[in-house]
Amino acid sequence: MVLDNAWWPSVAMVAGGIHLDASGREAAKVWSLKEHRVRVGTPGERIMQNVFFILMGVLTLRLLAYAFFAVAVEMTGL
Repeated sequence: MVLDNAWWPSVAMVAGGIHLDASGREAAKVWSLKEHRVRVGTPGERIMQNVFFILMGVLTLRLLAYAFFAVAVEMTGL
């Protein structure tokens, strides 16, 4: 992402929304399969899946917060 571009907060919000949606869908799919007693990977792989989903969500939320903050600063002129 190029931070010097004036459009980066808007692009980051759209991309962050898509990324958050994708990680949420994958987590919901795995948890739904698990609920229906379909084994998805070994126990170690399932731990990695959960860590990866949480990491994706946290990083995306941080990016979105930073983009919203940049928009707020730009709108208020601080």
